Amino acid sequence: MKSTREFYHERAKTTIISAYKLSQTELDLIKEKIPALKHVELVNVIDKGIIGGIIIQHGSKVMDFSLKKRLEKLRNIMYENL
Repeated sequence: MKSTREFYHERAKTTIISAYKLSQTELDLIKEKIPALKHVELVNVIDKGIIGGIIIQHGSKVMDFSLKKRLEKLRNIMYENL
């Protein structure tokens, strides 16, 4: 019998937002680098507004590795130092 956690992970979908369509090889590499995503279905959503990088949405958790986010952080640091 499967645990609730195993059941959830089998049915869970994780959204990968990227500036372009990711290949299956790229999606597999993401699963390899983030073990928590190993048994979930990855859904690729394209948003050119993030410029580059990826945003991973898994349930209520968001990991933002986008170039847009990095540029926003840099801008905030520059304004703080004025």
